[in-house]
Amino acid sequence: MLALAVVLLVSAFLVGCGGKEEEEKISYFAPGDYMVVNIAESYRLLKVSPVLVLNVKVDEDTIGDVVYKDYLTELQPLIRDVINTIARGKNEEELKVNEGMEALRAEIVAALQNDMGMTFVQDVYFNDFVIQ
Repeated sequence: MLALAVVLLVSAFLVGCGGKEEEEKISYFAPGDYMVVNIAESYRLLKVSPVLVLNVKVDEDTIGDVVYKDYLTELQPLIRDVINTIARGKNEEELKVNEGMEALRAEIVAALQNDMGMTFVQDVYFNDFVIQ
């Protein structure tokens, strides 16, 4: 019993003295207004409003997710270009089905994470997703 109490006290002490604790927070970033993209092998257009889902780490030195959003705002033209390039490579049949939209999401996230080093981008939501 005494050994258990000692272990608990030492554990509590180590956690309390561990320095900065990081907290994960989900945040969102819309890289501008809607986008209109040409669909591959078609005369139709895709209107899409992407929203990035961010998994940000916040500690006592970080003021919320402001640092991440400032960084993303600076890179907004590049982010929109990545989304545009990937979306216009899709044909109409791919975009009409849910699996195609999910594949588009996965490709965008992979490009942002792997090619641009934005490992904090967790997902992409589409506020608008209209084929015209």
